[in-house]
This record gives sequence, C-alpha cells and structure tokens, in this order.
Amino acid sequence: MTYTLEIFGLDPTYLVGAVFKHNSLNYRVGKSSWVVLEGDEYPASFFDKKAKFLYYKPTFLILTNLEYDHIDVDPNIESLKDTFKELIKLIPKEGIIVYNADDENLREILKNNNLKAKVISYGKNSSADFILLKSRTTFEKGKFINKVIIDTPFQKNLEFLLNFPGEYNALNALSVIAFLYGLGLHFYNWRLPFINFPGLKRRQEVLYNNDNLVVIDDFAHHPTAVRVTLQELIKSIKPERTIVIFEPRTNSSKRKIFQEEYVNSLSLADEVYLKIPPGLEIIPEIERIDMWHLSQSLKNKGIKVYFLKDKVPNFKNISQKTLVVFMSSAYFEEIKKLEENMQ
Repeated sequence: MTYTLEIFGLDPTYLVGAVFKHNSLNYRVGKSSWVVLEGDEYPASFFDKKAKFLYYKPTFLILTNLEYDHIDVDPNIESLKDTFKELIKLIPKEGIIVYNADDENLREILKNNNLKAKVISYGKNSSADFILLKSRTTFEKGKFINKVIIDTPFQKNLEFLLNFPGEYNALNALSVIAFLYGLGLHFYNWRLPFINFPGLKRRQEVLYNNDNLVVIDDFAHHPTAVRVTLQELIKSIKPERTIVIFEPRTNSSKRKIFQEEYVNSLSLADEVYLKIPPGLEIIPEIERIDMWHLSQSLKNKGIKVYFLKDKVPNFKNISQKTLVVFMSSAYFEEIKKLEENMQ
C-alpha cells in the first residue's frame, strides 16, 4: 500500500513492521495527509497493555486475518476478538473496512456489529466483492513471478503480476486493490508498483541463488505462517531437498501451545535445524516449548533434525537442487557462517 501510494505521487507518511529494500527504512515522513500504519493487537508499550492499533484512530482499515497469536497478551481467542471489535468501532461513517472474507473470525466480528463504515470483502470466497481466481508462481533467475487472476466489481478475469510468491501474497495484493477501489483510485496504474515493488528485507528475501541452491530469509514464526510460506516456496522453487533453520523466538512461539502445530508445519521440510532461542529458561517449564520433544516428533515423521548449536549445515558441492529457508522473528547470525561456506 505504501509503495503504491508513493508511485501514485500521493507522498504518504508511513510506518510499517519491516525494512524496505529500496530505501532501507521502515518509515517515511511525507507531506500529504495520507498516513499508512501497519499495526496489530500487541500492547502499546511495556507499561500500557492496550492494543497499539487502538491508538491510531484509523479512518480506513484493512483486516488480513484474525488468528490467535500473542498468547502472553490475550488469554484466549475470544479476548482477541473483543480487541478487534473495539478497533472496527473506531472507523467513522466516511471510512472503509476491507477484510478477508476467507477468515471465519473476521466474518464473525463484522457480522451484526452496527458498522458505520463502508465494508468491502476480498478472498477466494465466491461471495466476496473481490475474488482471487488463480495464483501461480514461478522462480526464474533468482526472482519470483506470481501471475494472479481476479474478479472485481469493475472487471472480470483481471490479470496482473507480483514479484512475491504464493497465494497469501496474492490475497494481500487483492486487499490493496479492493481498498483503492473503495477510494476511487483503482483507475490509477497500480500494476506498475505491484510488479516493480522491490520488496522487504526478511520477507521471502532471496539471499543466494544458483542452479543448485536457493537460500531464503523469512520472518515467519507463527505456525500458520511457517506452513503457508514453506508450501508456497516449495511449490514455486520445486527443490529436490528442503532445509529449514527455525528459531521459535517470540513470547508466543516459546510456549508449548503451538508445539504440535510446529511439528506439522516443519514436517514439510526434509531437514530441520532447530535453534534454541534466548530467554527460553525464563518461561515457566510447564508452559515452555519442549525443543527436544519437537525434535523427536519431527524425527518420528522421518525428518532429519539437528540442533544448530551442534551442527551448521555445509552447502559446498551440492549435487541436488536445495532450498534453504531461515525462519525466525530475528536475524540469524549463523547466516554469516553459511555465506562463508557457500564461497
């Protein structure tokens, strides 16, 4: 959204949760009245547990999904839904709410909630206003090319290209198109910023690529994000072997609640290297993720599993096409060692 508005010449101010490749910034102070903020339900600060997105007082809102994540903040999904209900009530009559109609939790909180704002839906759901019909990604010369076909209120079977892999990125793009439509800006040339968007660091970021090796760095840490990211990367790159280096570093991922989901998500790989996150010992043992259990559960599924502190993968003399994916909410210092091994 921010890059598209920039290319449109609308000079937005923005603050997002990742660093742009084209300017190495995650913020920009523009001169127009446009402000784009990426926010979630995490507390505003360590002394203020109110969800930070409630302070933004938004006029427009894009809701991509509502899934239980920050378990150190909300005791259950119902509590999280209540927080999102507070958010949507902030949107004024002249505002717009764009939401993912595939998400059952979002449909629930938007139903019968006396909304004042205009509501626009998107998704694979055939009843949505904007429908994703097809998303097919190829990986060519170190770049992703995602061919997307959609139905919209203004054109059927509309095609465009993204340089990001997977259906979930196509859906994210679709949310932006739906929002532009709500603003009457869909007649601008949005295809240009979509295909030219340089991307974000640590978001399906290609660190290295040759005929036999592709190395990706990605922020995914929630088990759903781990699963869908791996699925789409494997589908696009078509490796003969997939290696995942994974660190459950967030307050939520360090806890046992997602342990079995991680087993299912990581089992998409052929080899898994687990990194024990800092501060794990602070979590009460009864709540703490059991890294040994995670390792054994993956081995029981036929996955080769190692702990990164014991073994660092070596990628010299690779004879089969290999995909390596780093997954953590933090940067891996081990990447430097691997870069040396790849020389």
